[in-house]
Amino acid sequence: MKTIHLKHQYFNHFFIATLLITALVQSSCKQKQASVQLNPLKTQAQLQLDSTAIKLSNDTAIKSAENEVIKLYKQDSTYKIPDAQATLKQDIERLAYAAIEETSIKYSAEPQFLWIDHAPRNWNGLDVPGSQFGLDNPDNVYRTAYLDSTSQYEIHLHHLEKAPVQESFEWFDGNTGSITTAKHLGFVQVKDLKPESNGDYILTAGPQAEPTNPNHLQISKPLVNIIYRNTYSNWADQTPVVITVKRVSGKRFPAISQPELVTQSVATFKIFSAFLLKIKALTTTVPVNTLRKPFSRDGGWGFAVAGRFKINKDEAWVITLNPKGAKYLGFELADPWLASLEYIQHSSSLNITQAKPDMHGNYTYVIAAVDPGIHNWLDTRGLTEGSLFIRWQAFTDNVKAIDDAIVKQQVVKLANLDQALPGDIAKETPESGKDILTERAQTYQRRLNPR
Repeated sequence: MKTIHLKHQYFNHFFIATLLITALVQSSCKQKQASVQLNPLKTQAQLQLDSTAIKLSNDTAIKSAENEVIKLYKQDSTYKIPDAQATLKQDIERLAYAAIEETSIKYSAEPQFLWIDHAPRNWNGLDVPGSQFGLDNPDNVYRTAYLDSTSQYEIHLHHLEKAPVQESFEWFDGNTGSITTAKHLGFVQVKDLKPESNGDYILTAGPQAEPTNPNHLQISKPLVNIIYRNTYSNWADQTPVVITVKRVSGKRFPAISQPELVTQSVATFKIFSAFLLKIKALTTTVPVNTLRKPFSRDGGWGFAVAGRFKINKDEAWVITLNPKGAKYLGFELADPWLASLEYIQHSSSLNITQAKPDMHGNYTYVIAAVDPGIHNWLDTRGLTEGSLFIRWQAFTDNVKAIDDAIVKQQVVKLANLDQALPGDIAKETPESGKDILTERAQTYQRRLNPR
């Protein structure tokens, strides 16, 4: 009997140990799966794009095209601005890299929503150059894919933690250059789609019209470029959304050789370059240090206003805005060529969470080259001339216009700054200001490595 008892005892211990090991293995697998899911931007397709784009960016044809565009831009009136001369080379390199990314996505065999229009980053041993241009939004993650009208597709959205304050799909004719120059075909916000029981969203895309299906995107042209935006009002707790797309029926895109990819990238780069010179009119047709009333965005998903600043080192441009009920209010500075200033380590942009309102709910910003000791300081990074863009988005109500959203604007000497500010405006010491910038950089990292 003792022998039998010992065998049963051994069996029980072995059984329990087996269960524990199985549980640990399952837990480890789940953690590995979670780590993959918790990084919706760092997909294998994205890393492949990064690797390819970095290699192509050093191609002699690309470098030659960059030099040609630099010569072209030097003939533009903006080049007379000293700050435009200082930033031109970097901006053209980033514009070329953006063109390579766009072209690589367009000619991939299978569609994937991949990250474009971004700040420089380092991940997986890759030093990925920045590709921001055209008044890119520091609070956005832009991902894009190309879908053709001979296929049917399914798009899946999965939210990991707190969702962005606004998510949207916008699509364009993919055979007319790129999103920057193409014909606008449609826009929809995710909040207007029908979710699944688990909170995910499944969309279909194809050539047929489905007017009664809010979750269907019609591919009304042979090739359609779809951009998916995540807009963050709070970098600390809003994370990128997992998005996948699969071809349900239809044929893969034909393969393209690397030399042809270079050729097409150069062509896209030239389109981008011409586009950028054209949209500078958003700021150059407006007097310096002057904001006009905000305009409505295509699709009715928000409002915006563009401008340009020209202030001496001893001056500041003070601007007071009314959020008008928007859940997202974003204010960014850019250089004369419309590329965002460094915004990870510096306060060259402020959204509705990063800025602080006054007792009336308005937001007063101070644009200056030196730290004025004000919480809502927009850092020009030493530039005396540049561009700006302000966005009002994510309204609860159907707002038609916000003509009175710009409450006050004036250029003042820094010595007289206090007289131009609300009495309750939040101020910072040099030490607390450094702490804010440290936190800013840390919260940005959630895009690269979500917790």
